[in-house]
Amino acid sequence: MTSPEQEPDPFENAYLYAFPNPERVGCPGSDVLRGLATKDLPISHPARLHLMQCSPCFQEFRQLQREIGTRRRQRTRVLLASAAILVLAVLLGWFWRMHERRSHVEIASNHAPGVLNFSAALNRGQGSVMRDQTLPRTVRDVAIMVPFHDQPGHYDVKLRRASDDRLVLQFSGTVSADQTGIKTLRAPVNFSQLSPGSYQMAWRQQGSTIEEVGEFVLQ
Repeated sequence: MTSPEQEPDPFENAYLYAFPNPERVGCPGSDVLRGLATKDLPISHPARLHLMQCSPCFQEFRQLQREIGTRRRQRTRVLLASAAILVLAVLLGWFWRMHERRSHVEIASNHAPGVLNFSAALNRGQGSVMRDQTLPRTVRDVAIMVPFHDQPGHYDVKLRRASDDRLVLQFSGTVSADQTGIKTLRAPVNFSQLSPGSYQMAWRQQGSTIEEVGEFVLQ
């Protein structure tokens, strides 16, 4: 059983078949019918009255309406699909930029130097009194603030386990002073292979026998 929406319109059926005009007498032509179907021509156009009296013209008019409606629906689907693709591209671009920004932040964080402040070590060879300092194992550069009496130059650095004094790493760095007189030993390092725990860092200027020691925790 068909629904009322699916049932044919009896008035439309009348216009479709009740007024035959096999000779197409007085027909306005396809261009005019298309103008009526697209509503480019006003509703008061005389050809609209002809439709009510000529089934062939009405059939052509209804066919043109269906074709136009199909094309409009297709264009609407294309526009909606294009809009969806554009929105998706914008979202993907935004997520990509956020990912790149996060990656840059992570890279910058991983490459930021780890800082140890041993500038309070007053007695040479006695070690730093500042012990509660930490470094992450992900750092690739270290900046060690050394005591004021350390001279600028090249330094050898040794890393030992605090528990058994076992040497686990050696590297070299350079001490320089900034405009305020603070002296910092900077060196590339790689702590990734070391276990977390307490360590002693000993540094001495190349050519010197005096060694200074500071303690820190590697996380």
